Amino acid sequence: MKNRRLRHWPQSCERGEPDPPLRTRSRLIGLLVATQHSVLVVDDDGDVCELLSELLSQAGYDVRCAHDGEEAWADVQRNPPDLILSDIRMPKLDGIDLASRLISEGYRAPIILMSASHMVLSGVSAAFIRKPFAFDHLLAVITRVLDTPAAQRGPAVA
Repeated sequence: MKNRRLRHWPQSCERGEPDPPLRTRSRLIGLLVATQHSVLVVDDDGDVCELLSELLSQAGYDVRCAHDGEEAWADVQRNPPDLILSDIRMPKLDGIDLASRLISEGYRAPIILMSASHMVLSGVSAAFIRKPFAFDHLLAVITRVLDTPAAQRGPAVA
């Protein structure tokens, strides 16, 4: 029998034996995603981007990262994702201004804004999740917004 050591973040990113499927509340989280949706994670904290990317990828999402609003804007122009998960406070272009710009340009996919501070999102039609959050909660919010048809989301407001 091989001697296996427990691996923890960030060592879990090292290549070696494949990690067992990520479990949450005794269910495989990859089963929550019926079809592979693309998610653009936007956060100026590289560790947060990397962690969310790894967890969402294990949950079955196609994930890519941007480290500020300007980088996200350019990424969306090249290849629009099915969902944007963006921090609010970032340099260059913050999450609210990014959402406003996307909405004013006709982007209709869901946007989830996240922040550690309490914020009122007046004037921007986007879901909000407060940091720190449980990964189960994030998955539930993502599933809810992706399962809501665009017509039922109401008109986007910038």
